[in-house]
Amino acid sequence: NETADSCAKTAVESGSLDHFKNSSQDLCTLAKTYMETAWKIFWNDSKLVKGKFYATIQQNIPRQPWFCHSRSTNRWTSSTISRLRLGHASTPVHLAKLRIRDNSIFSPINLLRAFFIYKTLAKYLVPSWHRQKP
Repeated sequence: NETADSCAKTAVESGSLDHFKNSSQDLCTLAKTYMETAWKIFWNDSKLVKGKFYATIQQNIPRQPWFCHSRSTNRWTSSTISRLRLGHASTPVHLAKLRIRDNSIFSPINLLRAFFIYKTLAKYLVPSWHRQKP
């Protein structure tokens, strides 16, 4: 042990930093960690002012979006679910609030569109064990 301690002490005192190298993978991991920490600090500050509405729905921003784990989800489906979740869907109620439509009553075309959206959402939101055949 004494020999190992003396060798370690000598290496620390007379060591050279010329041979110290970081791999690109280590640097990328370090940059991601710093960026994630900076983003969390920024989000905690800005969710009190700008992101107040979104912060009531989701307290912390995940590293990956919710739809990255579902390979069968296309862009239209994920954006429709996100808009419904945030209350920014093109429903008659929302369009009436924006004063694009005169009233919020469903027309037959909107009813058909709502049924299609419902079927699409049910496909992705119903657990897979429920859809399996016995």
